[in-house]
Amino acid sequence: MINERTENEGWTCLHISTIVNNANVISYILDKIQNEEERRQFIGEMDRLGWTSLQWGCMLDNTASVEETMNKLSLDDQVDLMTRSWSLLHATAQGNAINTMKCLMDRFEDDTTRWKIIKCATLEGKTALHIAIADGKAKAVIMLLDIAGKDSKKLLAIRDRSNRTAQSYTSGQFPLLEQYVESAVKFESPPLHQAALDNDRLLAEWILVTHPDSYGTQISKRNQEGLTVLHSASHANSIEVIEEISKMMTEEEFVNHLLTRSDGGRTALHLAVVHNNPAAIHTILKRIQNSVERKKVMDTVDEGGETALQVSKRLSYNTAEQILEYHQQLVSTEKEKLFHQVQHTFYTLNIPDEKLVSWSQITKEHAEDDLSTRRDVNYDATVSLLQDNPDIEESRRMVEVAQRVDPDNINTWCNKGSSSCLSSHLLGTWKKWLLNL
Repeated sequence: MINERTENEGWTCLHISTIVNNANVISYILDKIQNEEERRQFIGEMDRLGWTSLQWGCMLDNTASVEETMNKLSLDDQVDLMTRSWSLLHATAQGNAINTMKCLMDRFEDDTTRWKIIKCATLEGKTALHIAIADGKAKAVIMLLDIAGKDSKKLLAIRDRSNRTAQSYTSGQFPLLEQYVESAVKFESPPLHQAALDNDRLLAEWILVTHPDSYGTQISKRNQEGLTVLHSASHANSIEVIEEISKMMTEEEFVNHLLTRSDGGRTALHLAVVHNNPAAIHTILKRIQNSVERKKVMDTVDEGGETALQVSKRLSYNTAEQILEYHQQLVSTEKEKLFHQVQHTFYTLNIPDEKLVSWSQITKEHAEDDLSTRRDVNYDATVSLLQDNPDIEESRRMVEVAQRVDPDNINTWCNKGSSSCLSSHLLGTWKKWLLNL
């Protein structure tokens, strides 16, 4: 009865049990076969499509069934199944079956064996990575490159019998996946770190959402320089990536990551100061609503025993120092409320790279329906607000333009709040520390 098959598909009872993911039945069936060779042959039985029960289980990500069957085989037989022409790893890649893929690879600790499995190719010379990229299986691609680790570039360089690498099978249908693979090929930094260095918010968000690991695990991973992703973003003044990271976790989690030191003994805030990135400093601190937690981050010292503020003073980075001092002063409930209502006119400026010019030198001609001008409109509105004699009405006009272009834009609302809520006295106070360039 064990050897009976379905008429149409040619499935054995082991095929059916694996496809419906019933590990208990699989255990019962295989225990009935006492002879080890007969058991191995039964597990290797193929259906009319040429697929074994294990291949089906791997493609369907039926981890429990696959694990139960693999447990009934010797280690040598397991390696054999993982290195055949259409291996179990190929099946997991085709099915985007990352849970089963991870469980299978965790069975093999020897680096030589793991590399033999990862580079295993079909008769056409295609590795599992070729299959995953061609089919747009993003999670499988990420998992395979993570498994390859230091050998990921070697894996990406393998060519099939058509002399094509896995990367060449990108089709244009999955642009972010293609960007991820291109980053893995071109750069030494892991793709998420590279996205942080490039301030590529879209790619960073895609990686964080798509990657099998949790957000916290991904952000905690260090690159070859001993930096976490948040360290890299602060180093590069990548404020959009910092914001994206902060939105994906609770404030407590974000603060814990901010308190983490690099291998060089610096926190993300220290790195933002050392590289004179006032915008990153402000972005980090404004995401912490609790003043006690913000103070904890600011009071953390580096390996030299200095806070971020002390570092800014030693390096004579005036703007960074002024921003840190400003955040230290936000301790009263009233100031905290104002801080989170208005979100600072400063937020729309990139202080390290841009110098304010006189209002008369700034063009006021903007196409109201052109999305590409939105940042220019907001920038001009900010500049107007920060002049010695701010033209509030002119700023409001430009904010109205920006609102029509994109009513949900955060910078638009920042400027609107500034022009509507801030008194001339407060504007003057802000200008003293914002414009000391």
